[in-house]
Amino acid sequence: MPTCVQIVGWEIKGFLIALAAIVAGRLLTGQINTKNLLHGRINDTGQAFRDEHGNISRKASDTRYFSPERVQLLLLTLGAAFYYLTLVFNNATPGTLPPVPDSWTETLAGSNVLYLGGKAISRFWPWTKNASGL
Repeated sequence: MPTCVQIVGWEIKGFLIALAAIVAGRLLTGQINTKNLLHGRINDTGQAFRDEHGNISRKASDTRYFSPERVQLLLLTLGAAFYYLTLVFNNATPGTLPPVPDSWTETLAGSNVLYLGGKAISRFWPWTKNASGL
């Protein structure tokens, strides 16, 4: 006869599987929007800007670019998550979570710094089209 701890464990696993199935289903049907997931916007203020004649030329949100910093952040985050998941499955002590390796914490922090640096460059760098008003 299963114990109360085993039943709770099954319920938690069932909940996580159902949650993953719901997210996967919504991703596949398009209910979760992933359009432009790997694209950024230059000078992403959402405000219109004026050209040298004072005319509104276009919105900043129209200036999309492929964002390598988003790609590396996504890949590193997914890699770290799957690595930790393998640590959880291979954990010798049931009922406890393994410690997060310090190297992964530092790597993810560096990845976020690269992402934020790319955002800062695309927003504030003087040679961007939006910053010059063209």
